[in-house]
Amino acid sequence: YYQYGRKYTFVTRFAGGASFGRDPRMFFLGGTDNWLNARISSIPQTMESLQDLFFARFPFPLRGYRYYEEYGRRYFLSNFEFRFPFIDYLQFGWPLPIAIGNISGVLFTDIGSAWYKPVGIDADTNEVIYDKTFHGGGQSAGTFMLDDIKMSWGVGMRMNLGFAVLRFDTAWRTNLNEQEPKPVFSISLGPEY
Repeated sequence: YYQYGRKYTFVTRFAGGASFGRDPRMFFLGGTDNWLNARISSIPQTMESLQDLFFARFPFPLRGYRYYEEYGRRYFLSNFEFRFPFIDYLQFGWPLPIAIGNISGVLFTDIGSAWYKPVGIDADTNEVIYDKTFHGGGQSAGTFMLDDIKMSWGVGMRMNLGFAVLRFDTAWRTNLNEQEPKPVFSISLGPEY
């Protein structure tokens, strides 16, 4: 956390993990915690067992992506946010006397990836076959593009309800060359990281 003045904060977070051994853990990236209007990707058929879901880890947030969209035995996730005051105090007189305040704004970028994915089971040995490749990005028509690394950017608002923070985020996916035209909206409830 880097604070500028009393109300402006730049926040960074880095996380990563790898799971090895006889029963490695699966990591799923996508979405945000306590997502109220969640979008869910289908779980791949190559999943080894229900254990992969039950003992899985869900690092958050990778906004702009659906739950379960990225998965693997290795992952990294980085988040960058600039938090600022958006609405200090707003009061309506008619038709309902309502006052709201302390709504903060946020500009964010999320970058992450998961790899070392199960892609099938060997019929002879009954062992899991993994796709161990990782392609961060590369040149395409003279322009650098992200490949296995997923990135989104966006804006959001936060309102402290006393017992939790109500978060509204709008995120756009990008590969540094193109941007998705339609944003992904998410409403979630919980603490900020």
